[in-house]
Amino acid sequence: MKINFQLAHKISVIQTLLRHDERLLEFFFSHKHPELRDSADALIKQARCFSKDEQLLIRVALDVWCREGDTRLVDLLDSWDNANWSAFLQAMMRLHELDWSDGMFL
Repeated sequence: MKINFQLAHKISVIQTLLRHDERLLEFFFSHKHPELRDSADALIKQARCFSKDEQLLIRVALDVWCREGDTRLVDLLDSWDNANWSAFLQAMMRLHELDWSDGMFL
C-alpha cells in the first residue's frame, strides 16, 4: 500500500503546484489512469498554447512527476509572480514529506 499512498501524495503535490487549475490538470494527466496524458516531450511541445508561466508550471510538474521537465531556475526567477512562487513552495514542502531515497521517483 505504500506505493498507492506515495502516488496519491505525488498527485496532490502536482495539484498544488498547478494551483488546482482544472485546465492544466486535464492537460497533464490521463483521464483514465494516474499517469501522464502523453510523453514528457510531447507535453512540453503541446504546452506552447499556454502562457509562459503555465508552461513553466508544466515543466516543473514534469520534473516532479518523472524528472523530465528540464526546468531551469533562472526561468522561474525571470518570470514567476507571487502566486506561482507560493504554489511552488507549497508543493515543494509537500514533496519533501515523501521519501525520495526509496527509488520510487527515479
